[in-house]
Amino acid sequence: MGLLLADNNCVTEQRCYWGAKKYTAPLYTLNKSVKQQKTQSEDRAKNYTKTSTQEWGWWAGRGWWTARAQDALMAVAVLLLLSGYSFSAMAVSERGAAGEMTLDQVESGRLLWKASGADSSTSSIVRYKPATLLEEEVAIRVSGLILTATLKQRFKNDTAEWLEAVYAFPLPENAALYKMDMQIGERRIKGVVKEKQQAKKIYQQAKKTGKKAALVEQHRPNLFTNHVANIPPGETIEISLEYNQVVRYDQGEFELRFPLTTTPRYFPGEITSETGRKALMPADVAESVAEQIRQRNAGTAIDGSIDAATGWALPTTAVPDAHLISPFTIPLKSVPENTHRVRLSATIDAGFPVESFNSSSHKITTQSQRPDDSKGATGAERYQVMLEEGQSAMERDFVLTWRPQIGSTPKAALFTETLQDELYSLLMVMPPQQLPEEMLLPREQIFVIDTSGSMGGESIRQAKASLEKALLNLRATDRFNVIEFNSATHTLFNSSVPADPQKISAALSYVRRLRADGGTEMSSALTAGFSGSVYPGYLRQVIFITDGSVGNERALFDQIQQQLGDSRLFTIGIGSAPNSYFMRKAAVFGRGTFTYIGDLKEVESKLARLFDKLRAPVLSDLAVSLTSAANEEAPSKHGESYPSRVNDLYLGEPVVQVIKHDKAASAINVTASSIGMYQSHTPLWEQSFELNGARQADGIATYWGRQKIESLMDSASSGSDSATKAALREKVIEVALKHHLVSPYTSLVAVEEVISRPVDSALKSDAVPQLLPKGSTQKMARLPQTATSSQWYLLVGFLCYMLGIGLIYQQRSGAPFSKRLPQRKEVALSTLEVSQ
Repeated sequence: MGLLLADNNCVTEQRCYWGAKKYTAPLYTLNKSVKQQKTQSEDRAKNYTKTSTQEWGWWAGRGWWTARAQDALMAVAVLLLLSGYSFSAMAVSERGAAGEMTLDQVESGRLLWKASGADSSTSSIVRYKPATLLEEEVAIRVSGLILTATLKQRFKNDTAEWLEAVYAFPLPENAALYKMDMQIGERRIKGVVKEKQQAKKIYQQAKKTGKKAALVEQHRPNLFTNHVANIPPGETIEISLEYNQVVRYDQGEFELRFPLTTTPRYFPGEITSETGRKALMPADVAESVAEQIRQRNAGTAIDGSIDAATGWALPTTAVPDAHLISPFTIPLKSVPENTHRVRLSATIDAGFPVESFNSSSHKITTQSQRPDDSKGATGAERYQVMLEEGQSAMERDFVLTWRPQIGSTPKAALFTETLQDELYSLLMVMPPQQLPEEMLLPREQIFVIDTSGSMGGESIRQAKASLEKALLNLRATDRFNVIEFNSATHTLFNSSVPADPQKISAALSYVRRLRADGGTEMSSALTAGFSGSVYPGYLRQVIFITDGSVGNERALFDQIQQQLGDSRLFTIGIGSAPNSYFMRKAAVFGRGTFTYIGDLKEVESKLARLFDKLRAPVLSDLAVSLTSAANEEAPSKHGESYPSRVNDLYLGEPVVQVIKHDKAASAINVTASSIGMYQSHTPLWEQSFELNGARQADGIATYWGRQKIESLMDSASSGSDSATKAALREKVIEVALKHHLVSPYTSLVAVEEVISRPVDSALKSDAVPQLLPKGSTQKMARLPQTATSSQWYLLVGFLCYMLGIGLIYQQRSGAPFSKRLPQRKEVALSTLEVSQ
């Protein structure tokens, strides 16, 4: 049985009956005739009208105005939400767009170019065109501790126009990139390292004159951009890159990680326009602010103007190069199967028998190989690892680990290389496994969890599982607190509390309610983690769980150094493509360690290793020195070792140092003068290694150069004046040119000295997107940071909507039924019909 309202004022009448369930209930429920229902209802209506007129007239009048306000709010909310969404979509397209399709029109199986040539000031809709196809091939060789990788990127122009491909891509955070070749058919052009502005000038000139050219620039130690100019219609240009690094060793397991995409980053600060003008301040003030930022953040200096083929973000006062480190990301389902795929293989010459290989990211096959040269190890010490399916989508990092057979675990390793009459050594030495229990201290553990929008999906599940595991691992003698951050920071307790069952239970309930949303305002979270009362006799350990998806790394590193005090910072990288540069470097500045968790299945095992480190005493105040061959008692004065400040040592993690020295050096010594809570003027732990027994290896000199540049950049971030920074910049360029390295101030450039593109043919330029990391929520690719007010429209619209909902709720439950009815002369029951 239903009730039909046929009155001309049906809307008003319907609202009356909505709020008058008690009054109209007999009409719905009683099985009487329509005439009987009307009679009864008319009598009740008369009685009600009389009562309401005499007693509730004031309430009825107010209810009418409340209803009108509610209508207005809901209408405004709808308009604002629609406007916000529209402006957001427009902003995405305006940045260099002029093509044929909007993002919302993208269908499965299409890869699109953001069309160029449009005037962003006049265009209003984001449009795209068919895009360049991309595939990668990676060949990795590991010899002892040194990893050398060759990365081939193939760009195929699948359109009828001449194209410039601009592709932002990740590399390992400690990669030393030193070689580039450009392959065009049978022709191969070698790249050379030039000062950054000079390399860009050479590339732009070649691009303008129609020559094929390639330019590789570094924007972060783990994020680069490849420009490839004048790709003919229907043709492919291959860019081959080569780098080396040191593989990581942690608690009996070696690990290599090859990144294939990046998680979209958050950029704090206020937006500046593409022309360098500040959107919300006078142009001269904006330029001054931007210049101050560039001088303060030498490692993230922006150079040149913003072209059309950049990322989805605009520069901000905190991240002036945001447009360079924000590549477009699209879901895997939006690309065809012939693009954004990688073939990957790894040859492992570990130097010892391997017990097992494992990959948490991909299915792999492994087979042993006999070495084909006299320098190789014997028998099954060399292994070939390949993807089981041959290729894989570029949507997550490739992670490979291998574990030595029992009894083959290295206690130390020493390699040397001679280059241009200079000697370079690479040393890895393990700390002692067992230390006295009495050196342990009670802990104050501060857990900081990132709940920003980039953590949506699989990442927040991993983070919450990690935090729950950590809470359950607390000892009764510990103290703890939990801090959540996104656009704002929230602390569970006012200060750290004893780890009793009630407090842990409350924390677990708190963690289970967390949701991922909002920005990544990491600075306030770090301040909260390092601040608060210090409890005497407790060791404060800050465990920071995040994907590190921020663009202002340098400012955060400075903050960690300034606020760390006696605390230690341990970072846990979450997700399928975390910002490894931030995770590793933050841990170094925080005198802690870093841990990657790329899968829910890894949470328990990875955290168990971290808990062992947190429980064990730490070796600190480490020093590396050389002994002279001429005088065994006198140290050599001609050694240069990096990292310049030796990190603290935790259980299962080795010391890794790369040293340049003269031929007079005979041995390398490593000492520690602090263990746990004990300190001494004489070494409490010491190891010495003879250089005569070192194994020869290639790539150590290049790795040394890379480490020296990193050390110089670290010192530049805390420099006091521009003259000092300029001097450091010159030193970086000198080292980079000598070792043929890409750096923040040097780039690789290659040019074919043949004009290919006809003068009358236009060149289209735009960015090749990355794949959205596996498990991430799609909204990160759909709501970029823009110069429009779309986010404010969405926010205010949402608030209006919620206020309207609140008024409805108040109207229905905040007063008695009879008070909510408007003061009406009578209820038009004569207009009702009842259907059976």
